[in-house]
Amino acid sequence: MRTTERKLRKIINEEVIRALNELSGPTRNDLAAHYNDMNTDAEPNRGAEMLHSIMTGPSYDFYAPEDVEVGGGVDALVEHMTDSQVQEIWDNITASTWGEPGTVGTGDYSSSAEDMSWGVY
Repeated sequence: MRTTERKLRKIINEEVIRALNELSGPTRNDLAAHYNDMNTDAEPNRGAEMLHSIMTGPSYDFYAPEDVEVGGGVDALVEHMTDSQVQEIWDNITASTWGEPGTVGTGDYSSSAEDMSWGVY
């Protein structure tokens, strides 16, 4: 099979863009979107509760439970976090077995917030 110069340049450009996106790391918006996707009609604040338990749980111990409130929702919780905290949680999310390899947020979130905070997922 013969590859044209134009096609080769396109492939290289796509790979450079993909590599740069991987290097930039997750944003607060990525993390907030991931936890907001966990909300359901029955549990409208589930994502915030899970993120709160992770942030204050023994696995990360970023904050004391009284330092951050669930009531402000996921966005308010994410704003408290440093870039390294966002990266640490995001790395564990992407390494989890909730979805297909390399995907984020596509699996079953039936683990309890307590399990999540202890890292039993």
